[in-house]
Amino acid sequence: MNYLKLIRPINLLLTAFAMYAVRWFIIIPLLKNCVIGEGHLSPYLNEFWFLILVVSVLCINAAGYIINDFCDVETDKINKPNKVYISQTISFSQASKFYYSINIIGIILGTLVAYQLRSLHLASLQIAAAGLLWLYAMQLKKRPIVGNIAVALLSAIALLMPIFFEPIVFYNSQPEFDVVVQIILLATLVFAAFAFLTQWIRELLKDLQDIEGDKATGCNTLPIWLSVNAAKFLITILIAVTMCCIAWFQFHFYRQRMFYSLFNTWNIYVSILLQLPLLFVLLSLWKAEKPQQYKVLSTVMKVVMLAGIVSMFFIQQWFQNYFN
Repeated sequence: MNYLKLIRPINLLLTAFAMYAVRWFIIIPLLKNCVIGEGHLSPYLNEFWFLILVVSVLCINAAGYIINDFCDVETDKINKPNKVYISQTISFSQASKFYYSINIIGIILGTLVAYQLRSLHLASLQIAAAGLLWLYAMQLKKRPIVGNIAVALLSAIALLMPIFFEPIVFYNSQPEFDVVVQIILLATLVFAAFAFLTQWIRELLKDLQDIEGDKATGCNTLPIWLSVNAAKFLITILIAVTMCCIAWFQFHFYRQRMFYSLFNTWNIYVSILLQLPLLFVLLSLWKAEKPQQYKVLSTVMKVVMLAGIVSMFFIQQWFQNYFN
């Protein structure tokens, strides 16, 4: 159980769900509308190989959690003493072996998928992600803003992985599929941008939550480097940008008279599960002072991220109505 807790299973499940959502709600519905003769296009990777790709990404993410905890033992003893596993229930040696093993497995699996696509250069994505997670744990985490952006970027890349490993998106030579490919890219990039912004907000909230331990161990996060108010100001800007972007889509879809019922349902969903929680975080942020209060806000942001991923279902419904 301690090994399982070390790799953050809930976070890994959220990543897996996000990758499958891109496949099931964006890629597959769009490709099904590319009719070829009496058939239609389907993803190049079958379900087995896509599962291998997902496991590869999860292994590398899990290794990132391990090396992060490995480097943060002293900090975590102050910030979250009840969740320190390395040095107490798991030795440094065991954690190190676990880290290297799971990282190697992730890279090997990613290489196998890349070989299946006859595009070995794609394996560099897993290698780069593993390297960035190692660099984050060793150096970037102790630096303001840069470390937050690195983690947020990796969250966005996880959503982009299904299209990186879909040859038709980048190697399409048939003009009749251009529109579909552009929609796949645009829709996935929108959700990746959402993941980037919300994860960045979460990382800043975690910096505020962990400020005591970070100070004691020499981590120079944004609240320590400038001030708590500076971190709160940046979070406020990021939440405002996220809410404005969502509101733009809501207004744009509201003006769409086709499929009004679908978009009206989507607007209600987004208002309740995205806009209201973001507004709650925004209003509660400036009143928060204790680590537990920041933890609650971080949890709310995780719910917002999950709700954002689930909203891909409405995109799938729109595809079906539009093309039919």
